[in-house]
Amino acid sequence: PQEPQGSRAQFLLPHVQSTRLKMSAAPSDDVRTGTYSVVQPDGGTNPLSAGSPRRSEGAASSRGSALERKDSQGVKMSGNLVYSDMPDSGMSKPGMPDPPTGGSLGLAQGHDIAVEDPGEPGGEVKTVELEPVEGVRERSISLDEPIDAHALEADNKKSVHHDEHDWDSARGVFGWYARLVVRHYYLVALTILAVCIACSVFVLYGPSDKRCTPGSDTGQMAVCDTTAYDWSLPFANASKFKDAIDNAQEQCKTSFADLTGRATGALAERSQSSQEYSLSFVYEHDNGEDSTIFTPGKVQAMCKIESTVTEHPLYKAFCQLDAGKNCVAQILSPVTKFYPNPDDRAPSKGGCKLLDADFVEATAKGMMNNFLSTSNGFFANEAAVDGGYTNATRSMLQLGQPLAGYENEDDDKQKQRLIYLTFFDGYNCPIDYDEDEKYTGPDLCAGVANGGYVKGLEQSLFDLFEMSGFPSSGNFKYAFKSPYYTIPVYDVPNEDKLRARFYGGVTQSLEFARVVSGDLNFAIISIICVYCYLWFHTRSAMIASTSMLSIVLSLPVGYFFYFNIFQYHYYQQIHILTIFLALGIGADSVFVIVDAWKEASHHPHIKTSVGRLNYAITRCAKSCFNTTFTTVISFVATCLTPILPIHTFAVFAAIVMTINYLLVVIFTPAMIIIYHVLFSDKGGFCCYCVKGKNMCRWKEDVTPDTVGMRNADKLYKCLNSKKEELPAPVAMSAQSVGVVGVVGADGKETLPEATVVSHGSSSDESEETLSSELGRIQHFMYTKYSPFLGCKEPFKKFKPFAILCIIALIAYWCGMLYAAAQLTPPKTEELWFPASHMMNLEFYDRLQNGWKGGAASLFMDATIAFGMNDMMRDEYNWFFPALNRGEVHWDESFDLTKPEQQVFFMKVCDTVKNQVCTELPCKGGKLMRAGAEPTCVVRDMLSYYNNVYNGGEGNADGVADSFVPGDKLLAVYDAFMTDVAPFGGSVGLLAAHQQKYRSVIGTKDGKIVFAKVDFKMSADADGLSNAKGHVLFNILKEMTDKLRAEAPDGMKSMFFIDLERQGNGFTWMDVEDALVANLFNGFAICFPVAFVVLIIATGNILLAFYATFSIAMIVVGVLGAVQAYHGWDLGIAESIAGVIVIGFSVDYTVHLGHMYIEAADLPTREEKTRFALTHMGGTVIGGGMTTMIAGLVLFLCTLQFFTKMATLLVWTIVLSMIYALIFFMALCAVGGPTGQWGDISVILKPCLAWGRKKRWIPSSQA
Repeated sequence: PQEPQGSRAQFLLPHVQSTRLKMSAAPSDDVRTGTYSVVQPDGGTNPLSAGSPRRSEGAASSRGSALERKDSQGVKMSGNLVYSDMPDSGMSKPGMPDPPTGGSLGLAQGHDIAVEDPGEPGGEVKTVELEPVEGVRERSISLDEPIDAHALEADNKKSVHHDEHDWDSARGVFGWYARLVVRHYYLVALTILAVCIACSVFVLYGPSDKRCTPGSDTGQMAVCDTTAYDWSLPFANASKFKDAIDNAQEQCKTSFADLTGRATGALAERSQSSQEYSLSFVYEHDNGEDSTIFTPGKVQAMCKIESTVTEHPLYKAFCQLDAGKNCVAQILSPVTKFYPNPDDRAPSKGGCKLLDADFVEATAKGMMNNFLSTSNGFFANEAAVDGGYTNATRSMLQLGQPLAGYENEDDDKQKQRLIYLTFFDGYNCPIDYDEDEKYTGPDLCAGVANGGYVKGLEQSLFDLFEMSGFPSSGNFKYAFKSPYYTIPVYDVPNEDKLRARFYGGVTQSLEFARVVSGDLNFAIISIICVYCYLWFHTRSAMIASTSMLSIVLSLPVGYFFYFNIFQYHYYQQIHILTIFLALGIGADSVFVIVDAWKEASHHPHIKTSVGRLNYAITRCAKSCFNTTFTTVISFVATCLTPILPIHTFAVFAAIVMTINYLLVVIFTPAMIIIYHVLFSDKGGFCCYCVKGKNMCRWKEDVTPDTVGMRNADKLYKCLNSKKEELPAPVAMSAQSVGVVGVVGADGKETLPEATVVSHGSSSDESEETLSSELGRIQHFMYTKYSPFLGCKEPFKKFKPFAILCIIALIAYWCGMLYAAAQLTPPKTEELWFPASHMMNLEFYDRLQNGWKGGAASLFMDATIAFGMNDMMRDEYNWFFPALNRGEVHWDESFDLTKPEQQVFFMKVCDTVKNQVCTELPCKGGKLMRAGAEPTCVVRDMLSYYNNVYNGGEGNADGVADSFVPGDKLLAVYDAFMTDVAPFGGSVGLLAAHQQKYRSVIGTKDGKIVFAKVDFKMSADADGLSNAKGHVLFNILKEMTDKLRAEAPDGMKSMFFIDLERQGNGFTWMDVEDALVANLFNGFAICFPVAFVVLIIATGNILLAFYATFSIAMIVVGVLGAVQAYHGWDLGIAESIAGVIVIGFSVDYTVHLGHMYIEAADLPTREEKTRFALTHMGGTVIGGGMTTMIAGLVLFLCTLQFFTKMATLLVWTIVLSMIYALIFFMALCAVGGPTGQWGDISVILKPCLAWGRKKRWIPSSQA
């Protein structure tokens, strides 16, 4: 047909190599066919013959075929269309010959297309979509609207925008929310903020759980009281066995009281020494010389130092008492050896005088013998020999227990501990005791006015050694600089100084509390540092402030769900670590949504604020969901541990990360719109200037859409007195936007009346100009780094640098894999304080090791028990580990009246005594301590029966019986426990005897229900590492298994366990083993989940494999660095971080993989890699920087757990960025998937097709 009359808009589509045409219209329109013409450059036409309608929405235009269109009136298409035989052959030239039959028609540079209604020449212009062929970008151009120069520019093959999704239509959930936010941004922001604040207030002031914080009204988010049971496994054998013994003694206390007339375990006030409430000193030459430490001057110095303790005003209220209620001598102090008279040790009474040198030498030599069988070994260095000297010594000053009003040390142990703390920490008078306080001892405020302060022992020692800290007073006293960073030394006249380091369980607890309090303040510094980087990255103080607010609010909001919804009522200092993790992950999500919002302003097909927000929310919600989900899964894997503090920390962290993600997705968009409306063209704080150009200011041009929103915003009108009018569109030349003009009836070309709004540069701009809209990092990724990986000539084909990076990082991974394989559970005690701190690992080890012997109380107590089958924990609540520990289940077949059971019991005693142990930590070649005897109650009762009972009834015929007759056993037991005759009538000695045996045998309902063999091992109780613990455990297990195989019926329920408190000994060994097991269980969970998430996120199995392999290399790299560079073992921090690393390391690979797949319309892997690096490289670096900043701040902490976590976090982020940006992207550049290669939908297509096979129909129904 002839050309229609009238003008029509024509335009240039630059740099399009080959493009099919398709017609789009509403689904309700009719499907019609028609004849179309190919307009030749000379004005001639080649008609396309009509054909049958096609079923597809659009079809390729080929010679001899009809185009399908969905239009109610029919559409005629005409234009300068030319033939392009091969899509990649280059640009077609005007004037090419007609295409052969069956060839495809393509648009070429310099040619135009127009569409109009054939029935109305010059009528309404319709929409034409250009369908991509072989990777050519799809574009939709409407000719009845102003031409968008940016949309035309985007068709340039050098453009970084490739998405033609209709974001402005705002479909789907994210589109709906984007419309809601744009319409009601103040309401959305205030509603979310109000909910968060309400949750926070409820958490801070709501009802607390008294089981967690008894006597506290500090709200729900209060740190629970620490108990000995917190770090134990309640359902592990070690913990159950200890509880079974405690419960057995508790159930038998009534029988004991009825028999002896004494309450079970009721002891006289402070009649026993307490190792728990003691203070130890290690005395050494300050210059390290190898000579005797016992010189007159240094002995005198020791006396004066220890008098600070013994002459403290409160010492007499806490010292161990003798029968006359006087303080007993400290037998584990060398001072007592040189100054035996109490007054000689009291400077206030003229004591601590300089002694005669010969007396000092003779006394010192007298201490250098019988190291293992006496307490002399306690004072002698390991290098000392009989008759020689020791160049160091130690002292332990023990207080008395129980306090007045309490039956024993376990009676209301926590309340007793608070009273002991007053002696060490000091207090203000009057002391506010609980209403049910049992304490009836001396008045600790006697002679002190109300409001007066009593200095504690710790501060007295600080003053003695001139140890100072910062701040020196207030609630945060010594929180930022501890006095323990000063090594205590004492001046000795005419001699070298005496180094006198001191340690106590209570002083360590006080220091630990101070350090934790001080370290938590560094969270504030971390928040400030991350806030500054947020400001720098977003270039907006408002966005940085509100984003940081949402991150911080995620903690109390998360705690609201943690405490009230999920009913987790356990909260400890370790949970505070969550803030450092939330800062990094939250900032990463903020960067994703803010960068997407900024990028949308340059998007060729987004023209409204709704479209921009829809684009930003969709990208953030999808991309960050994948990263948040994997991080949460890593915490879920961690929470499978049976260790309460770590389990609850993981649950809390998982909830906080989820809340953090939701707040970024729903709250940050509202704040972005508020900023956009109020301040987008105002700019922000300028951090620095380069060549006069502001580099730290988020400023955008005003668009008509923005003006419309401002005109409807009352706050904006209030802040700006002059109403802003809609600006006129910026007219551009036809050449600048590629507009060819309007062709009239006379054939002359004039500019169209439609105006053009400029959003970017023209199509013929250089690559540098096209990328000028990018930030510095994006520009670097686009122009420098991606070409380095081979995304541009001359390395596009071979990619030597990418291959070199892959090989180098795989080689490094192999080295780290070997190092990680060497990791084992801790060989030494956990490190809590740094090397410069007095309570460092070296000093702690020096307290326990390197001595000839030890006090009996320092060796580990153990037992082999009979009569108990199991520990039932029916009413046990894990979150309150000290409450309702359970009830023992008795072994009904245990019956000591049977001779064979008595004989076997005594055999066990002999076996324990003679058991060989030549490995560390045993000393002396035996399992038992040298000179010690097991408490063999059956043998002792038999001896009593043979020699004392009824005048030696068991030996009446001159032959001692080998067992107590069964019918007389209970009578013998009663007499054995109550007969004062063997003790010369001394009631005190009888009480001590009863106290000793009540713990090894018990009766209930007229029957002996349990008995055990207690013994003291040759290994130290403290300083027992995991490796040493397993040595002891294996020896005991092997011995017990052999005995059990020989045991008669009723004795096979025997078990062994140490008698250290819960959380120490074998229970702590179980905890360390559980940490290692949890690490590998976490790997088994997290890696498959990460792989599945990556497949879902990328939709490509090859890309998911690349990413998962990268994550594995990151995890191995972190664990290998722990062993190779730091020499650490798999302790608490390492085991926790090992699993969490997976969650953190997956973030960056997911982001980059998501961007790689998003560039689906780019035909080559090089372009896809370049696209991913350009669009997400800056976000990955920003997210990594914030997490690293949060980790670096942790290095300021004193507690080594936090500094270890800092090291692990920094290693994780550094390796994550290296392997994501270098290794993963290099893999994509070299062998990344293109087309449908690795597409999971294609892989699963045969399975889906099989599932859609036709259902069989019976012949009767056919």
